[in-house]
Amino acid sequence: MMLLKIITILIICILMCANALAHMMVAQHGTINIVDKGAFMVLSLPVSAFEGLDMDNDGKASSAELTQYKNQATELIHENVQLSDSKAKLPLQGLIISLASHGNPKKPSSHLIVMGKYPLDNTNSELTFTNRLFGRHLSEQQMDMTITRQHDKQKKTFIIDKDQSSKTLLNASAD
Repeated sequence: MMLLKIITILIICILMCANALAHMMVAQHGTINIVDKGAFMVLSLPVSAFEGLDMDNDGKASSAELTQYKNQATELIHENVQLSDSKAKLPLQGLIISLASHGNPKKPSSHLIVMGKYPLDNTNSELTFTNRLFGRHLSEQQMDMTITRQHDKQKKTFIIDKDQSSKTLLNASAD
């Protein structure tokens, strides 16, 4: 019961802080933070990775464009951004997509902020992260990632790119 309350509070905090987080995540960066029984993810993905999102071809997404394209973006994220354990692909829950607004939520942006949670049965298991959403520009074809696991203080930074879109994360720990 206490775990459910903690997860609920974390999700509410993420929802309330979506705009604040949106301008705090650097383009082409992402984090995965393993806390309790969840892997909480925040990514900055380029608009050009989402074919059809930039309807006016200005290289950015507006609030109106994102609202109209949100269902397609959600589907693409579920298909192309994955966390797996040794058994299967984990479901992405509580997906939030917003513009990387840098303090002005109405200003069009070249990146989207994607947040969500993957539930974990075992926080000590070996995980594999995959992202196949890269942009058209050379600067958008790699992503710097950081993963942390709170209970054993493990931290790893790595790069994924179009050629190597999956990485095994952290060592399994005996806890």
